Amino acid sequence: MPLSISLVILCLNEESGLKSTYDSYKKQFIELNIDYEIIIVNDGSTDKTAQIAEDIEQNDKNAIVLTNDQTMGMGYGYKRGLTKASKEYYMFAGGYSALSEQDIKRLIDGVHGNDLVLAYITHQRMRQPLRRVLSKCFTFLMNSITGLELRYYNAMVIARTSPLKQLNIRSNSYVYCAEFVAKLIKVQKCKYCEVPVTVSFDKKAKKKFKIVSNFLQAFKFFIFLFYDIYLARPNKTTENI
Repeated sequence: MPLSISLVILCLNEESGLKSTYDSYKKQFIELNIDYEIIIVNDGSTDKTAQIAEDIEQNDKNAIVLTNDQTMGMGYGYKRGLTKASKEYYMFAGGYSALSEQDIKRLIDGVHGNDLVLAYITHQRMRQPLRRVLSKCFTFLMNSITGLELRYYNAMVIARTSPLKQLNIRSNSYVYCAEFVAKLIKVQKCKYCEVPVTVSFDKKAKKKFKIVSNFLQAFKFFIFLFYDIYLARPNKTTENI
């Protein structure tokens, strides 16, 4: 039986990269004989992202487009895509064509024998100095809370869909990936591996980084993450951050 993967592409004004992202992943799925579906979440884009996504959906029976009327955040898009995912594994990508086809294949190869494949970035020096420092601090705090020794928490991930759907992911913001990674390992006891990738930061570097609001979100996130992992009852319902 071939490997099956639901890919969600998270898009906010990604007219320049969406089609190439879609093409790269689809090419690898076909070459690796993967049973796939591609879910494109348009997070309230104001450029031509919606038109490009609709064209993809019309020409690919395995593509689904979900549109948010307003920007809701990457975590929200990830969770919305998850509700439509029907394959064994759930994979996500940004719409800015960040990974090479070789890195995509390397991530997919890591699935065999694992519930979770974690990407870590090998060239942090290409990022802005402040972001490098904050990224290292975030990883340090995550490892301190979880007791893990992961290299990175916020890059592209492939997760087994079934345990992922059992989680209550609080966050709609950029920390959503770290949240479900920590909970899959600590709560669901998922087997994982880490895979090195090279990410293009060209477009991401242009986006404004809001230090104060991101700091407050991260502070709140760490408190709730500690609670969810160590204190909350398994069946207790929580609200989104």
